[in-house]
Amino acid sequence: MARRQRDEFGPGIGEEAAETPNVLSPIVGISREDVLSAIGSIIGGPVRQPFTFVQHIGSFGRNMVDIVGGQQKFSPEPKDRRFVDPAWQKSPVYRRLMQGWLAFRTEMHGFIQSLELDPIEHGRARGNRR
Repeated sequence: MARRQRDEFGPGIGEEAAETPNVLSPIVGISREDVLSAIGSIIGGPVRQPFTFVQHIGSFGRNMVDIVGGQQKFSPEPKDRRFVDPAWQKSPVYRRLMQGWLAFRTEMHGFIQSLELDPIEHGRARGNRR
């Protein structure tokens, strides 16, 4: 696919884009409506299902106690390149931070999965594109 020349877009396209920012990122293409809908779904979840929310909070708390105690429970997926640096494995502080993040992500995804949302809302809440 050939690159477009600057003149092909027409005059004033930058000004028009600045005045009508309906997308958070031109690369990703996530609209404000998608983000607000996902936030509303996640925030509304504890109100609609408080018992499920408390279960996930308790599970996260137990996981954090285990992590702080040095019991390794969470490890990154092999494809996750964020934690390739050896410091994440060698440093006790970094390792616990990584495991804390992975525990949070696991519980958050579990909570979102337990919400009674339609498939599109599930995808938005998990951060997936349509």
